[in-house]
Amino acid sequence: MGYGFLTMIIHRHQDGSEGYQYEIGDKVEVSRTIQGGWFDVGPTRADFCTVMRLDQRDSWCIQKIEVHYSNEWGWADCFPWMLSPTAETLSVAKLVSA
Repeated sequence: MGYGFLTMIIHRHQDGSEGYQYEIGDKVEVSRTIQGGWFDVGPTRADFCTVMRLDQRDSWCIQKIEVHYSNEWGWADCFPWMLSPTAETLSVAKLVSA
């Protein structure tokens, strides 16, 4: 997962809700993208993408995330709430209580 040293962090809040802080290399499922277009109807709807870049200018809660499907399809911009972690990503995530 990731590059061997970074893993997604699950922030669990007092009300039981969770927020996912993704890291580069995490596998995710995309529900939609900022741009829309081909990425929302292409093969990514059934497959998983990889987090490629994180916009460090914003908090992990609202940062723009670039995800990549394959060399043929390129990348797309998403926000954290547009993504879901895969079982593989969840299995190595670090849990912290907020």
